[in-house]
Amino acid sequence: DDPVDEFPSPYRRPRLLMRPSLPSRYQTPLEFQLTSQLDPASPAPQSQYRGLQNLRNTCYMNSSLQMLCTLRDFIERLRHVPGGDLKENVCDVAQQLQQIDSRPVNPKRVKMAIDALTPKFEGYEQRDAHEFLSDLVDYMHEELEKHQKDSNQPLPTDDFCLKVQVGL
Repeated sequence: DDPVDEFPSPYRRPRLLMRPSLPSRYQTPLEFQLTSQLDPASPAPQSQYRGLQNLRNTCYMNSSLQMLCTLRDFIERLRHVPGGDLKENVCDVAQQLQQIDSRPVNPKRVKMAIDALTPKFEGYEQRDAHEFLSDLVDYMHEELEKHQKDSNQPLPTDDFCLKVQVGL
């Protein structure tokens, strides 16, 4: 019946429903009342997932890093190959995101590492998440190639293919 009930428990969120309130002489018919199906006496659920601190307008970077960090096999392979600052900082953020803690992870070192490689994302203006993710993987790949000892050994970024579908 309710799509929220289909998700496993770590993904369940408290449901807040917007229900039209009955018009009275103090309300217009278009006003809504916010109601909750949570028992007010029960404690708020603890989240087992951490977020990333927003460094002004860096939502594009945060969403890209969070998506990349969900690819556990990729991150695990990335941890076991030598690389530069960018690779190390991405792995550090991935490790911190997996720790149970209520504080957000600060991705400033990833931002500084990518800024050192390209001026494209310098500053704190809004950017395109797809473009950032594509460049992030490309720059990590270049770092891994520089530090690669055995050219016959595939790099974790060799398997990474970013596909984007646009529906109009």
